[in-house]
Amino acid sequence: SAAAERSISSLTSSLGMLLKSAATIGTISFGLKASDELTAIDSKLRTVTDTMREFQIAQSGVRTAARATNSTLASTADTYRSLARAMQGSGASQSDILGLTKTLNQAAIVSGEAAESINAARIQLMQGLSSGVLRGEEFNSVTEQWSRLAQSIAKYAGVTVGQLRVMANDGKLTSQMVVAAIKADADAIASEYEKVAMRLDTAFSRFSESLKQLVGKLARRSGLSSAITG
Repeated sequence: SAAAERSISSLTSSLGMLLKSAATIGTISFGLKASDELTAIDSKLRTVTDTMREFQIAQSGVRTAARATNSTLASTADTYRSLARAMQGSGASQSDILGLTKTLNQAAIVSGEAAESINAARIQLMQGLSSGVLRGEEFNSVTEQWSRLAQSIAKYAGVTVGQLRVMANDGKLTSQMVVAAIKADADAIASEYEKVAMRLDTAFSRFSESLKQLVGKLARRSGLSSAITG
């Protein structure tokens, strides 16, 4: 009946307005959260830079590394800050640290481990680098939770991953050796990352297209599309 149609039309219109309001509130909330995150990241970078120029290089480099490796800005900034602290006094330049940051990001994705596992291994790795040698709990965490990085170290040392434990126990996995191993395997890790990234991009594109078509069909059937844009 006409009354029923008017009721449906009114309900649809109200629902459309509600969705618009929710979208606006969500956008503002997202914007505030993003702003807070960027402020926190900048604060972290300032703790490992002495001049404005150094800060700007770190800020730009971290953002570039994050984009280039499909990694979060926050995790990339954490890696850079940890490396800068661990390598303080080693003579490493900002360019060296940014390069290592990018390689570690790539190695994290190539490993295929859960983000929590990689983060735990990263913390242990930085503790090992800071102490001057990778051994004990730090060594165990890296070999068990960051397989690709363990392979790089073993490859550089000319031993198997299993044989690395003996070197770790003997205190032979020094910070200099571990850093050199990562640098030496950087090109190989980058090549592996590109292959993984290509597969991920393809999978995401397919998923995104499927999701877009599904949402479009649902919106047309419910009439919400015209209610929101109208």
